[in-house]
Amino acid sequence: MVKTDNETTLKYVSGMWMIGNSLIRFVQRKKITKLDMTFNDLVLKAYGNIIKNMPLTNGNYLLYVDNYGIEVYDKFRKCDTLILPLFASQGHLDIYMLPVGSLSKLNLEFEEGEINIYNHQLHGKIKYITARQGTIVKVEDNIVITSEDHPDTIELQQGDYLLVHTPPAKKKVD
Repeated sequence: MVKTDNETTLKYVSGMWMIGNSLIRFVQRKKITKLDMTFNDLVLKAYGNIIKNMPLTNGNYLLYVDNYGIEVYDKFRKCDTLILPLFASQGHLDIYMLPVGSLSKLNLEFEEGEINIYNHQLHGKIKYITARQGTIVKVEDNIVITSEDHPDTIELQQGDYLLVHTPPAKKKVD
């Protein structure tokens, strides 16, 4: 989205983006969009009043839009595309090993500790960053991934990994 003093212009973009914290986030429980709309119609019809009245300065903004809400970012950049072979999988958790040194040029702040990704537990000394359906994991010593739903365990040795998990289907609530 480009917002100037007099006009707001929308342009559809896709791909992977590195984003900061959202400036504005609007979410609701019920589906508020229809699939037969064009992108601009969908965004403007569902969120037009919010976009027009946003207290934002001039510039470019990235909007993340789905059927349940919208998020607006002012700090973002497009990521390079990497095609990685599958390293291992456990149920719906797919694990990809990142090329050596691929994270060194990025200024990333990792959290430390054991984590759970849905029903998968990562045990050991882990540094990680989570964003939507992906988690980047830095392994300094060997770690083990277990799951109550899957009898196989996975061992990750020292290195950087991308863990991708398809979110579970939402249960319909009346």
